[in-house]
Amino acid sequence: MRTLLAVSTGLALVLSLSACSAPTGENGACTSTTVSGDATKAVTVEGGFGVKPTVSFATPLRANETQREVLETGSGAVIADGETVNINFSAYDGTTGQNLADSPYDNATFLTIVNSLSTDASSGAALPGIVKAIQCAPIGSRILAVTSAQDAFGEAGNAQLGVAPNTSLVIIADVVSVSATRAWGTDQPAPDGFPSVVLDPTTGQPGVTMPNAAPPTETKIAVLKKGDGAVVPAGADVEVQYSGFIWQTGEQFDSSWTKGTPATFNVNQVIPGFRDALVGQTVGSQVAVIIPPDQGYGDNPPGGSSITPTSTLFFVVDILAIK
Repeated sequence: MRTLLAVSTGLALVLSLSACSAPTGENGACTSTTVSGDATKAVTVEGGFGVKPTVSFATPLRANETQREVLETGSGAVIADGETVNINFSAYDGTTGQNLADSPYDNATFLTIVNSLSTDASSGAALPGIVKAIQCAPIGSRILAVTSAQDAFGEAGNAQLGVAPNTSLVIIADVVSVSATRAWGTDQPAPDGFPSVVLDPTTGQPGVTMPNAAPPTETKIAVLKKGDGAVVPAGADVEVQYSGFIWQTGEQFDSSWTKGTPATFNVNQVIPGFRDALVGQTVGSQVAVIIPPDQGYGDNPPGGSSITPTSTLFFVVDILAIK
């Protein structure tokens, strides 16, 4: 299970904790205007990085503007704008003092958020208060934040959590790591007969050139990059980047890259050929798979797509994490 303090139209707090391991990011330009103040000074936090904190403060506690105090400064890279960040966290209702949520602090399961401020309620973006808490923090930092009501659940509050309108949140966040957004494994030669794959040097998004030949009639799988992570077991939830193409036309019909964020799903919820390409592979790998119609959508292609019952599909998939 994952827990994400998220802005959404129906559910402002979405349970969304992820277990993953990935390389850390590189230093990037970063500017944060969130500073400490009377609200953060009124909070006492006991316990160090990676340990569930003991938190105390007099209620009600409110901040007109989100405030933060870096309790421990990490020695890792500064997280950059737009990076996907894994954190330990604890959240409290500033009005009542109630503990709203905690990550397990088990070194395996984290809150995963994108370090990007958003006011789009349909995007599932993290609450502005929690993003402001972690902005520009080095990996390994422990941070205390007291959000403004506007940077939390605002005038609506959150009935599911029992958070009243115009409530500040008290958040403790440990910045643990940055998630990968592309495969990092060792390059492997592609077998003969596979489409040619070229990666964007900046983003890693694949482009392909299809062979001038009839497609195979059975599923073919090739490892283009061999990762060093855990093996994907049957029935696993995974996080991937992927692009899908139609062999006969070369058309890209779907891509997580163009959607701006990796996809998370259970391997049993995808078409058989796609599932077979993931199970048994290692995290960090890039896998290419040719999927004939009977291992794809068969006689039931997705509505509104250009896939037909006779379409052979080709996917390039970067395996980023097991959830």
